[in-house]
Amino acid sequence: MNRRRTPREVAGQSRLVLDSGSFLGETLDVILAARAWAYSVTVGVALVALWPGLDPTFEDSFPLSNYPMFARPRGKPFLYQMVGVRADDSQLVLGPKLIGAREVLQAKVLIQRAATSGKKAREAFCQEVATRVLRLTKSSPRYQGIERVEMLQVQFDPIEYFEKGPIPLSRKRLAQCAVTEAAR
Repeated sequence: MNRRRTPREVAGQSRLVLDSGSFLGETLDVILAARAWAYSVTVGVALVALWPGLDPTFEDSFPLSNYPMFARPRGKPFLYQMVGVRADDSQLVLGPKLIGAREVLQAKVLIQRAATSGKKAREAFCQEVATRVLRLTKSSPRYQGIERVEMLQVQFDPIEYFEKGPIPLSRKRLAQCAVTEAAR
């Protein structure tokens, strides 16, 4: 008849097994080694995950990134935009299709490239946009009444932009052109 052993008996037996160097003792050594390896891997993975936040250089390095876009203040950036201006000086920010792109970021790059490429590039780009606006003034009521297109360099405070709205800190007109048949 098999009787259950008490914890003391089991502990005493395991001590004997460990001392004798039997198979059970070797298995226990393997288990302890596996646990040590698992703990070291866990600590290593945790350190790798935390490293981007602990890196004092603030350099972005894929795949370990400290997300520098969000890691430090970026100041008050200058943005470039194209606006349509009506006779009463009300303005309409022109969308990507009128700029010549399908996506907002593509439009941003087109405007920025033209804005930083000199006066002739700005004026030529302004004329292209004015031609697109002219085509839409005949078919879309939203664009009717736009008399000119302006390329602006605008500075915003990012925090106030979201708290109070898009109120620019500064504006500078880089180019303007009329929306008329002569613009074609």
